[in-house]
Amino acid sequence: MPASLEWITGKTAYGDIAVLLQPTEGMFVACIEVEAAKNFGGLDGADKEALIGAYEYLLKETAESGGRIQYVQWLARLLPTDPNAHAHDAATRRDPAAPAWLSDSYDQLVDMVSVYAEDRRLFLVLGIPYTQELSAEALNYQTLHDGYAEVLGREIEQFVRSLSGAQLRWVRNLDEPALASLIHHSYAPDHWINDVRGMDRASCWPAEMDAREPTRMAARSWEGADPWFTSTAWIKQFPVLPVGINFLAPLLLYVSDVILTVGVTMRLLPGDQALADAMADVTNEAGHADTSPGKIADPREERELGASASTMHDLANGAVGVRLTGWVTVTAPDPDLLVQHRNTVRAAAVKSQLALEWCDSEQYRASPTHCPWSPDC
Repeated sequence: MPASLEWITGKTAYGDIAVLLQPTEGMFVACIEVEAAKNFGGLDGADKEALIGAYEYLLKETAESGGRIQYVQWLARLLPTDPNAHAHDAATRRDPAAPAWLSDSYDQLVDMVSVYAEDRRLFLVLGIPYTQELSAEALNYQTLHDGYAEVLGREIEQFVRSLSGAQLRWVRNLDEPALASLIHHSYAPDHWINDVRGMDRASCWPAEMDAREPTRMAARSWEGADPWFTSTAWIKQFPVLPVGINFLAPLLLYVSDVILTVGVTMRLLPGDQALADAMADVTNEAGHADTSPGKIADPREERELGASASTMHDLANGAVGVRLTGWVTVTAPDPDLLVQHRNTVRAAAVKSQLALEWCDSEQYRASPTHCPWSPDC
C-alpha cells in the first residue's frame, strides 16, 4: 500500500465520497460513476452536436467559475462478459418439478432477453490541487480532516449538480469500499467492480507486482493464485485532421473480447491563459518551420502550424481551454493473449486516427496513469 496516500471521506448531499490526497503530486482525487446517452450513435448530427456543446459548456463553467476542480478525467472501462450467462443461470435454477407450460414460458422469456457481450462502465475522476488557500479554509473546522471533508465535498457536490446540464446522469459516488473495489479491479479484472465485500484502503492493492519485463506488468491479487498482465500505451497524438463526432468509435465500441480501459485527462484552463498558451504554441511552430528560399516546406510542419493556429482562433471565439492527455490500458490473463490484444487495440487506434506509443520499459510508471488515484497530465 502506498504510504504517501491519505484517504479522506468527503461529505456531499449525494452521499459520502472517497478523496485521495497524493502529497507528492499535490492533488486531491475523487471518482464518480456516470451514464451518458445510450442511443448517442442513433441520434442525428444536430442532436449529437447539441450534446457535445452541452458537455463543452460544463467544462467551460468548471474552468471559469473560480472553483477548485482543475482536472477532469474520463475512464471508459470495457469488460467482456459471457453472453450465455443468463441462460446458464436459468438452467441451474430450473425446478424439475415445475409444470411443462411454466418451463416453456420461461424458455421463451429467456430467448427474448437482450444480452450484451460487453460490460461498459464510465467514470469521471475529479482532480483538485492541494493549495495553501484550501488548507487554510479547512483549518476553520474542528480537525483538518473534517475541514477537507467539508470543503472538498462542496466542490464535488457542485460539479455533480451541473452534470444534468451536460446530459450526463449521475449514478453514484465512489466511497471508500467502491473506490477500493475499482482499484482492485484495475489489476484483477476477475474481481467484479460492484463487489465491495472486504474492500478497503488496505485490501485494494496487489499482493505482488512485477514490472521487470519491459513490455508488461504482472500483478497478483490477494485472493488470486495467478497474476494478470497489463500493458499501457500513451496516446501520443490525437487527430490533427478534421474528424467526425464518432471518431473514437473503433476503439471504444468496435473492440470486442478485450479488457480495455481508455483514460482521457483534461486539464481545464481559464480562457485567457489558454489563449496565451495557444499563441505561444503558434509562435513556436512558426519559429521551427524552415522557410529557406528554394526549400520545399515540410507538410507535417504546415499541418502542425495550421492545427495550432486553428486552436488559437477557436479559443478566441470562446472555445474551452483544455489540455488533453490520453492512455489506453490492456489487461489479459496470459502474456500471449496480451500481445494479441495489444495488436487489436493498435489497429483500432489507427482507425480512430490516434497515434499510440506503448510504454515499454516504463510500465511501472504508466500503470497508475489510467487509474482514479492519479490524474496524470
